[in-house]
Amino acid sequence: MASDAPVPSTRVEFEAEFGELADEWKTQQSELAAQVSFEDTQPWSFSAGDGGSVPLKYIGGVDISFIKGNNVDACAALVVLEYPSLEVVYEDMLMVELTLPYIPTYLAFRETPALLLLIERIRERAPDKLPQITFVDGNGVLHPRGFGLASHFGVLTDLPMVGVAKSFLMLDGLSTAMVRDKFRETVEKAGDHYELVGASGRLWGIAYKATDDAVNPIYLSVGHQISLDTIVKLTRFLCKYRVPEPVRQADLRSRQYLRDHSLEKNEYTTPAGSPNGKEMNTSSPSLPVEINGLWNGRTKETNAMDSYTNTHLLLTDALFSTSCGYHLAYT
Repeated sequence: MASDAPVPSTRVEFEAEFGELADEWKTQQSELAAQVSFEDTQPWSFSAGDGGSVPLKYIGGVDISFIKGNNVDACAALVVLEYPSLEVVYEDMLMVELTLPYIPTYLAFRETPALLLLIERIRERAPDKLPQITFVDGNGVLHPRGFGLASHFGVLTDLPMVGVAKSFLMLDGLSTAMVRDKFRETVEKAGDHYELVGASGRLWGIAYKATDDAVNPIYLSVGHQISLDTIVKLTRFLCKYRVPEPVRQADLRSRQYLRDHSLEKNEYTTPAGSPNGKEMNTSSPSLPVEINGLWNGRTKETNAMDSYTNTHLLLTDALFSTSCGYHLAYT
């Protein structure tokens, strides 16, 4: 399917070689960024006496794990945790083939379609467990154009999202070294944080200390339909380790799924049963669903995403399919 032509591996290379497509994606990000809501959709209640009136019951986490040494074949995971027990009550693993290369600041165009499919599946299969707030392994508005993966995902699904990142994307006069030094100077105990205020005066997010012994922060930011204040308060109840439990569980379970199943394309199987009575929709087709490209005989689930991708992502395939062998499925 793909040619041997080189593909861009950095943002600079991509923007230099595919300027028209880069401009289109930037425009989409800017237009969709205007739709991000920084306010809570509900007066959430997640601890006694917090003044909220809507009990928080289900929190989601999403992550995508790749086969070792393979940047294309991956397992996209959605888990739902019951709050406050943090017990996993729903999980869905989907093998996908992400043929679009990773390009910094454009991650959403590579990963969002797979995550959209997971949301569509839970809406069809277990709508009663649709998460009220979802933590995403990726930045929200903490992004050079204010529209990272968590925001992209949130706007397209119209659901509350929180951006969680383990590394810092430099922007607005803030460097990795500067943020790390300030964090270590000012943050002492679990739950403390350092506000990421750029040279422009904008508050982009926070560097958060998840546990008392955490040396490095996690970076939290608004994805969509949630306030930064609520993110700070809620995250305190979700960190057993450095990474908030919803994202941690999505990561652990997607990696375990890859270990438990054959890594040959035509030998993926569907695990039998639902252990411990939990909702487990860990299904895979005999071939991975190709998210950024076309398989002969596209699956029903891939086709079901067209309403999202045609309306919102507007991906253009001409440059990639002719120049570097990557054919985007949605135009």
